[in-house]
Amino acid sequence: MELSESYKFIAKEIREIANNNKVISIMIHDQKTNLQVPHPITEFITVKYAYHGKSLNSQLVPARVVCRFLNYTLKSIDNKDKLFMQLSFKGLKNLNLYHGSNYISHLSRNGLSRNTIKLYEGALTNFFVFLSENNYINEKIEIEYNYYKDKRTIKSVFEKSYLQTKYPPSRKSNTTLKLKDFGKNRYELMILFIQVARAVSPDIVLGICFQFYGGLRRGEVVNVTRLDLEVIPNESMIVHIKDNRHLLFSDLEDTSNEFPKRTNYLSPRLCKQIIMDIPLVWEVYFEHINHLRTVKAKNKKAMFLNKDGNAMSGKVYDRRFNKVKKRFLEELLKQGKYEDYTLLSESYWSTHIGRGIYSNILFDMKLTPTQIAIARGDTNINSSMEYVDEKTTLNAIKDNLPRINKLTEEYFNN
Repeated sequence: MELSESYKFIAKEIREIANNNKVISIMIHDQKTNLQVPHPITEFITVKYAYHGKSLNSQLVPARVVCRFLNYTLKSIDNKDKLFMQLSFKGLKNLNLYHGSNYISHLSRNGLSRNTIKLYEGALTNFFVFLSENNYINEKIEIEYNYYKDKRTIKSVFEKSYLQTKYPPSRKSNTTLKLKDFGKNRYELMILFIQVARAVSPDIVLGICFQFYGGLRRGEVVNVTRLDLEVIPNESMIVHIKDNRHLLFSDLEDTSNEFPKRTNYLSPRLCKQIIMDIPLVWEVYFEHINHLRTVKAKNKKAMFLNKDGNAMSGKVYDRRFNKVKKRFLEELLKQGKYEDYTLLSESYWSTHIGRGIYSNILFDMKLTPTQIAIARGDTNINSSMEYVDEKTTLNAIKDNLPRINKLTEEYFNN
C-alpha cells in the first residue's frame, strides 16, 4: 500500500481535555485503522495563530494549507520524485524551500487563481519560517519584511530567483462578475426563485426565505434548530443564531461550511435575526413545519434535513440551491425575461446573494447604512456599504439628471 494511501494529514477542530476549549489541530489519519492522532506540527498553528488571538476560522485556513502541502509530499514520495525522496529517509528535518516552491508551481500549473496561490504562499512562508526558527529543519531561512503604514509582514520566501517558482499571470483571465443582488427586478425575481425552489427543492425553501428576508448566511441557516425559532404565527418570526455544530454535525470532520459567522463577533444576546413579515414567508414556513412532521428525522433537533433524515450540511444546501438556480435560469428564458437572464447567467452568484438582496431591500426602505449594518448583524457599516455605495451613486446620478439637462438646455439657448 502506498504511503499516501495509508496516511493523510487533516485539519480538525477538537476540544482540549484540560479546559474544554475548541482548538484547531493537525491530525495524522491512519486510513487502515481509521485512527486519528494529533501531530506535533500543530504547534505551528498554536504558536503563530491561536496564541495571537486568531479565530478558529483564521487558524483553519493555514492548517488546511499545511495539510495539503504535507499530503503532496507523501504523494511525491510515492511517485519516486527525486526532490522528495530524501524526506522518506530523514523526514521533516530535510524539508527545504525547494519543496515548498515545487508545490506552489504545481498549484499554478493546475489552474489555481493568483489570489489563491498568494494565500497558500503566505501560509507556507509562515510555516517554513516557524520550522527554521525552531530548528525543526536544517535549512536556515533569512527573513525579509514588507512595510506598509504601521504594519510589518514577512516577504515570501519562495520568490527567490534560484527557486524558479512558477506563478499564475497577474492579469485575470476570468472576468466573470460576482453578483450581489438580482438587480432592479429583484422583488419579482425573488418570488419566482422561491416558487421554483418550492417545486425543485422544497426542503431548503424556508432557508432561502431566511436569506432573502433576513440576510442569513448559508452557515447560519443550516445551524438553525427547531428550538431556535421564536414564532408568533402570522405575526413575527425571530431566528436565534447559535453555533449548533456539535448538535447537528458531529459526524463531519470539517464543519467550516456550517460555521455561523456572526457568532464569532457578536454576543449571544445580539445573535438573533428578525425575518420580514411577508405572507409568502408564512406560507413557506407552514409548509416546512408540515414537512418535518411527515418525515422520519434521525436528528430531531435539525430544522433542515437531508434525504437520510440527518441535519443538512452546507455542501448539501449548496447543491440544492444550485439545482434551483439552474431551473430558475431556464424559467427566465422560457418567460422571455432576456435582460434578467443575461445578467444572472453571465455573472457568478451563490447562496450569499440572499444577503445582498436583503441589504438592498433595507436600502429601498430608506434605512441608513448604520441601520442596515445593525439589521444585517454587522459590527460596522463597511460590510453593508459595499452593497449600498453603488446604488447610492446610481440613484444620485438619476435624481440629478433632470437638473443637469435643464442647465444644459439653458446654456445652449442663451
